[in-house]
Amino acid sequence: MLTQTANRNASLGPSLMAAITTAAILLCMDQSALAQSGAERRGLWFARLHCAECHAVEIVGESPLAIAPPFRTLHLKYAVQDLQRPLAEGVHPQMPLFRLTPAQTMDLMAYFKSLEAAPSQAAASRDNSN
Repeated sequence: MLTQTANRNASLGPSLMAAITTAAILLCMDQSALAQSGAERRGLWFARLHCAECHAVEIVGESPLAIAPPFRTLHLKYAVQDLQRPLAEGVHPQMPLFRLTPAQTMDLMAYFKSLEAAPSQAAASRDNSN
């Protein structure tokens, strides 16, 4: 029986095994990552690259710089659409001034909007892990 299973697996071929492996990886990924639009993914990438040194840019975690608010909480203080201008002009003197392209601004805004649902997503993740 064991040799029959081994022979059957060997006959599957490398391309089918690669497809099975890819499917398994996708099933293990965080569902929120799969649901993100292209703009949201690019916004997250930009935030990780340029903002994560000071801000928590993910759904969970603390900001490395205590005075820098986590991105997931920005919508609690500000309307997300109101953040577009400060992003272009700089929010405060300690924050680096970025020259975002209009596309980068839209991507970051899309990511900020996706974080508005972050508290419920984070709670659901914690509930599912218990």
